[in-house]
Amino acid sequence: MAQPMATRASGPSAQFAWAAPGFGGGAVGAAGGAFGAGRRADKGWDGRPDTRTLQLRESQRRHRQRKLNYVKSLEDRAKSADEAWRRVSELEAMCVALQHELDKYRNPSLIHSDNIRNSKNNINVSHALDIDEASSMLSRIAAIANSPLIHQFFSLVQAQVDCNDVKQRRLFILRTLKVSSDILDLCGVVDRQKIYDIMMDFKTRNSSHEIYVNQMTTNFKFHSEGSATMSTLSATSSTSSDLIIPEARVDPAIVNSIESLFRSSLKAIKPLQGASQLIDDLCAVGRSMAIHGANMEERFFKVLELTDTLKQMCETEEDQRK
Repeated sequence: MAQPMATRASGPSAQFAWAAPGFGGGAVGAAGGAFGAGRRADKGWDGRPDTRTLQLRESQRRHRQRKLNYVKSLEDRAKSADEAWRRVSELEAMCVALQHELDKYRNPSLIHSDNIRNSKNNINVSHALDIDEASSMLSRIAAIANSPLIHQFFSLVQAQVDCNDVKQRRLFILRTLKVSSDILDLCGVVDRQKIYDIMMDFKTRNSSHEIYVNQMTTNFKFHSEGSATMSTLSATSSTSSDLIIPEARVDPAIVNSIESLFRSSLKAIKPLQGASQLIDDLCAVGRSMAIHGANMEERFFKVLELTDTLKQMCETEEDQRK
């Protein structure tokens, strides 16, 4: 029986044969390396790309196409967003205009706009109210530029001057305060200061009208009949619930702090240094309104009366502003 051929020699000579080039494994390894070097890793034996490479390239191509499609969709959405934004701006402008028209129907002016500029009170005031400049300056404030409240405010001021009934005039005054509060609610701190300056200038330009209205209003004393009349007028008004002065009660400690500062500020005005009793009365009425919160309308007009008296004692506009 034939013996199997030894697959590997042993001994030093065998190790030399395996290590020597041209013999055994060394020769085969060298030949295999030379053959493999003639072929790229991404190509087959015939030099064409293999299947894996083709799949990878196709995947990359599809990925690039998806990216291009996504970018294009974003551009289309951006264009449509610009168009939608322009449309929204147009609709907002239409809403403002429609709201303005609705306010005109819901809250009609007390007098016609022409009467604001052309009417003249022939009782104690010989000239018309100077309204145009103040109205124009208020209309330049962005927050209230398109608000009907500006026209309502000056309509109510004119109505105070034209009215001959004291109880009705008091109702106009309360409405004016409500509109003034609504105007301020639409504005920030900076705009509120602008409005205050405009109103002070308006009052200065029409000081004779203000004095007339205050005198004609505060000389009327509230009795039970007068209070009932005011309640009836308020109940029949379309905004009656807004004309009631709220009975807000304030912490007495806060009232004391504010009253002390207010009193010292008034007494620091030179023409009022001899009017301690009037100042004390004004502080007492204000304290009563803040703490007790009853008979607010009567006390409110008492404050107007005392304030008007103190203002008439001031010799300069600067003192009146203080």
